[in-house]
Amino acid sequence: QILAALDAAAASPATWPVFVTGEGPSLRELHALRLVGARAKDSADWVIVIERFEGYTFHNCRIQRYVYGEHGTNGLREDLRVPVVPQMLPEHPVQDRDHEIVEAPDYWTMRDNAPAQIAKIRAVLRAEPQRFFVPPAALVAQLGIADPALVIEATAFEHTAGDPLPSSVGSYLSLADALVAGDASPFAPGKPNNTYAAWAKSVAEHEAAQGGEDDEDQDDQGQDED
Repeated sequence: QILAALDAAAASPATWPVFVTGEGPSLRELHALRLVGARAKDSADWVIVIERFEGYTFHNCRIQRYVYGEHGTNGLREDLRVPVVPQMLPEHPVQDRDHEIVEAPDYWTMRDNAPAQIAKIRAVLRAEPQRFFVPPAALVAQLGIADPALVIEATAFEHTAGDPLPSSVGSYLSLADALVAGDASPFAPGKPNNTYAAWAKSVAEHEAAQGGEDDEDQDDQGQDED
């Protein structure tokens, strides 16, 4: 039941969090995903939440919550969205890789000096993750499991964008086993790929890759004309 629900949701980015949305850094730039699972104490009720921390502007920086299980719609819960105001964040030391981006550059990327704004957010996330992610027990209580028998939190884990399906990925397979057993010991997070660091490139690398794709398209068009 658990894996079937996850597999069904993973068929669409509307109901499952992906790494690259194609909507540009100004709207959906990935910072990190967090995974939370819980099992009720006196019933077989369970819930899984995948949080996606994204964006860098006043309008679009937020924690998106995708909820699966007995106590929520299997997909994005817009009513649980948590806005983040980047201008109110403190200063922390920035690392070079913090400037790299997951989404391909869009119109606003250079005009907004997006890499610098994105880097500031990631520096705070590294230093103060609790500023963005609430305690997992409080999160699952918000979803109807106020006295859980088991709560599992993973801030470093293997995620899938849908291919392969969650039922084929060890982190989700073992999470389902743990929730069914009411025991955290079967859970194995796998090789982490849930933060921007696994997917980000510099703006120059993005532009070079886009240039190569444009050249290939022109070559294909020329061959078609011949």
